[in-house]
Amino acid sequence: MSRKAACPACGGAGIPIEYGLPDAELWEAEQRGEAVIGGCIVEPDNPDYLCGSCGQRWLASRAP
Repeated sequence: MSRKAACPACGGAGIPIEYGLPDAELWEAEQRGEAVIGGCIVEPDNPDYLCGSCGQRWLASRAP
Protein backbone atom coordinates (compact mmCIF):
# COMPACT_ATOMS: atom_id res chain seq x y z
CA MET A 1 0.00 0.00 0.00
CA SER A 2 2.83 2.39 -0.72
CA ARG A 3 1.58 3.55 -4.12
CA LYS A 4 1.44 7.35 -4.56
CA ALA A 5 -0.12 9.53 -7.23
CA ALA A 6 -1.12 13.16 -7.66
CA CYS A 7 -4.75 14.03 -8.40
CA PRO A 8 -5.26 15.02 -12.04
CA ALA A 9 -7.95 17.55 -10.97
CA CYS A 10 -6.22 19.45 -8.13
CA GLY A 11 -2.76 17.95 -7.64
CA GLY A 12 -3.64 16.66 -4.15
CA ALA A 13 -2.38 13.39 -2.72
CA GLY A 14 -4.03 10.28 -4.11
CA ILE A 15 -5.04 7.51 -1.72
CA PRO A 16 -4.97 4.03 -3.29
CA ILE A 17 -8.32 2.28 -3.65
CA GLU A 18 -8.03 -1.45 -2.93
CA TYR A 19 -10.56 -3.98 -4.25
CA GLY A 20 -11.35 -7.51 -3.14
CA LEU A 21 -11.98 -9.02 0.27
CA PRO A 22 -10.24 -6.75 2.82
CA ASP A 23 -7.98 -8.27 5.44
CA ALA A 24 -7.13 -6.82 8.86
CA GLU A 25 -4.12 -4.92 7.46
CA LEU A 26 -6.28 -3.16 4.86
CA TRP A 27 -8.93 -2.24 7.45
CA GLU A 28 -6.20 -0.69 9.59
CA ALA A 29 -4.68 1.16 6.61
CA GLU A 30 -8.11 2.60 5.81
CA GLN A 31 -8.49 3.80 9.40
CA ARG A 32 -5.11 5.58 9.10
CA GLY A 33 -6.15 7.19 5.78
CA GLU A 34 -3.56 5.24 3.80
CA ALA A 35 -6.03 3.25 1.67
CA VAL A 36 -9.67 3.18 0.62
CA ILE A 37 -11.68 -0.05 0.50
CA GLY A 38 -13.33 -0.09 -2.92
CA GLY A 39 -15.50 -3.17 -2.55
CA CYS A 40 -15.38 -6.79 -3.63
CA ILE A 41 -16.30 -6.30 -7.28
CA VAL A 42 -13.13 -5.91 -9.34
CA GLU A 43 -13.71 -4.41 -12.80
CA PRO A 44 -11.14 -3.14 -15.33
CA ASP A 45 -12.47 0.43 -15.20
CA ASN A 46 -12.58 0.77 -11.39
CA PRO A 47 -10.69 3.87 -10.21
CA ASP A 48 -7.27 3.30 -8.61
CA TYR A 49 -7.12 6.41 -6.45
CA LEU A 50 -9.23 8.82 -4.41
CA CYS A 51 -7.99 12.38 -3.86
CA GLY A 52 -7.75 13.23 -0.18
CA SER A 53 -8.31 16.92 -1.00
CA CYS A 54 -11.13 17.16 -3.55
CA GLY A 55 -12.63 13.65 -3.56
CA GLN A 56 -11.92 13.00 -7.26
CA ARG A 57 -11.56 9.31 -8.17
CA TRP A 58 -9.43 8.27 -11.15
CA LEU A 59 -7.91 5.35 -13.00
CA ALA A 60 -4.14 5.86 -13.04
CA SER A 61 -3.74 4.44 -16.56
CA ARG A 62 -6.12 7.12 -17.86
CA ALA A 63 -4.71 10.10 -15.94
CA PRO A 64 -3.17 12.81 -18.14
